[in-house]
Amino acid sequence: NNKEFIIGMDDEAKKQLFKDPPDYNLYKNSGGYPEEKVDQAALKWEMERPKIKNRTIYNNPNPDPNEIGSELDEMGAIVVQKALLDAGITLNECDLLMCATNNSRIYPANAQFIKGRVERNLGIISHSTGCVDIRAACPVGSMASFLASGLIRSKQCKRIILVIVDKASDFGDPKDYTKINLFGDGAVALMF
Repeated sequence: NNKEFIIGMDDEAKKQLFKDPPDYNLYKNSGGYPEEKVDQAALKWEMERPKIKNRTIYNNPNPDPNEIGSELDEMGAIVVQKALLDAGITLNECDLLMCATNNSRIYPANAQFIKGRVERNLGIISHSTGCVDIRAACPVGSMASFLASGLIRSKQCKRIILVIVDKASDFGDPKDYTKINLFGDGAVALMF
């Protein structure tokens, strides 16, 4: 983890990281930084290194405790509706709604729940749009994009809406600096 990485740094690197002579002198004289200083430095390093200004954590004010994945469905429906509006088409004009995610229910497809939420929100029923989920950890968005592109090129589908959605903050405490640079929540929809 980052704390161990920082503790294992050479003196010159620590001097650059902490940049505060009294802190560096404290380190040199006491044989190590206080735990609080290491935590602060690690958090600062994590936020500056990848140039992260903030981390988005989705917080549903009224979650349904009986509906697994409902926050993913809501996030997905929001971006699907926006993509449909931006493209000037209806859900019925899409052959396939594909959902790429790393977390959610296994069965039934998360795409089916997103489609259902979009239908409820827009007051429509889409009998012609199929649904499928893709799960593949970190490369899931790229893999789903390649699959969607292949289905279009092979003329299996005329139009596909791909929603990539994750609520990765569920994997751990979003305040934990050892995970903060990796995990956040988000959704995007792409039209193919």
